Amino acid sequence: VAIAPRDDLFVAIAQEGTPGQFADPRHPELPGRTISTHKPDETCEGFAEARMALGVPEQGADYASAEVFPADINMDHLSGVDLKKGCFVGQEVVSRMHRRGNIRRRTIALTGTGLTPGDTLMATSPLGEVTSVRGAQALARVRIDRFARAEADGEAIHVNDNPVKIVKQDWLVGEMAASLNHD
Repeated sequence: VAIAPRDDLFVAIAQEGTPGQFADPRHPELPGRTISTHKPDETCEGFAEARMALGVPEQGADYASAEVFPADINMDHLSGVDLKKGCFVGQEVVSRMHRRGNIRRRTIALTGTGLTPGDTLMATSPLGEVTSVRGAQALARVRIDRFARAEADGEAIHVNDNPVKIVKQDWLVGEMAASLNHD
């Protein structure tokens, strides 16, 4: 088998019912995709905003290869790793973190104004860093324990003194509660 680049093919967001459409396995609300020989006319801004609103990070935009653990970018919640199947790179670390309930960082969705990648998400102390922004939508990688404690203590969460609203996925609520119980 030879693997080679195909500069004549493009990935495009597909309208529902498009022949050859395949679902994005990371989240059921993300639009489907298709492979086409026609370069898409539109930019991916709409897709980027949709994935950020759903808390779905993407390599290149939110993290570089080998700079994060799979749990940091929510791969265990986004069909990126299978905890019942072995034999993948990093399996031992992923399994140990999951079994111990010792996940320290997560990527979360937030909304706000004046956000820029690299900004620090703050309460009375740093919680994490904004990784990408499209309009008012953003993603940030945060320390779950610090974030949970700040929220439990009623601290205002902000970036550059501007308030932000955190979009909490169901799994995030459970992990925040669990991190408070570890104190």
